[in-house]
Amino acid sequence: MAAVEVFAMNNPNSTCTAASLTWCYMLLARTATPAAALFLPSDPTLARNMDNIKDQDHDPANQVALMGMQIVSTRASVLSSTEITEAFKNHAPHVGIFWNSFHTVGYSYAHLDKHYFDNNVGLWKAKKTADLVAKMESIRTGNSYGSWAGYAVLKLAERFKLPKIK
Repeated sequence: MAAVEVFAMNNPNSTCTAASLTWCYMLLARTATPAAALFLPSDPTLARNMDNIKDQDHDPANQVALMGMQIVSTRASVLSSTEITEAFKNHAPHVGIFWNSFHTVGYSYAHLDKHYFDNNVGLWKAKKTADLVAKMESIRTGNSYGSWAGYAVLKLAERFKLPKIK
């Protein structure tokens, strides 16, 4: 079965990093079912997230931290989309971002349930990695994204724990 569009988007005016990190946070925290309306620049959560990280493109680790997450695994040079999907498969919790010099997207891996999020085109899912990689490559070449430069597998940041009261 080929990749299936979950929802469409045409949102080139929003900050792709904020949208992709917001999508990752929603998956990891299970705070909401991602829907296209949540990734419009007019959405208050996305607008707040964009304001918080817009000046931090030089520091991805800080962007991730400001969004309440931590990096599990990262790589600054990537050979292919297949390499990215393998990295996400091999590092729990299997959710994160990848980027080139001007665009950031999201990816999640679960057995028979892979997702690719791009705020310029929408959310796509597939059961098989090869099907989603084919769609990702079609989107990448169709939008002149060029080569992917790096990735970061993410997890929720640990929260401060209060000591137990005796």
